[in-house]
Amino acid sequence: MDVLAQYPSLVILLTGLFSLLIGSFLNVVVYRLPIMIERDWIQEFIDYYQVTFTKPLPGNIPLSERFNLALPASTCPHCGHIIKAVENIPVISYWLQKGQCNQCHGPISVRYPMIEGITAITGMRSEERRVGKECRRACR
Repeated sequence: MDVLAQYPSLVILLTGLFSLLIGSFLNVVVYRLPIMIERDWIQEFIDYYQVTFTKPLPGNIPLSERFNLALPASTCPHCGHIIKAVENIPVISYWLQKGQCNQCHGPISVRYPMIEGITAITGMRSEERRVGKECRRACR
């Protein structure tokens, strides 16, 4: 812990990296939560009225298969390519892949790195302010 106290910039950098991960998770929540809610509504409707649902399902996954924040794995919306861990590094993967799917070269929305970046900047700025207050108190 003494290392972190001696190097406040390291704390800010680590906060930024952790915030990138939080931003990546927020992207998952923003995309999947509405689909999960709609799938639950459809399942409740089917159970209550004992009917067959014939329209395309949200998420294009049968109701019998799990769809939550962890499953199924993330895929390209254009070709269905399963996104590997190395293709899912916040901001960096978007930059290295030039905003395209590695398989079909379909565009990846700029929303993903923007949410990750804004979350990282917010986290770093908050930590910077906290560290600054501690430094001002210690210098008095």
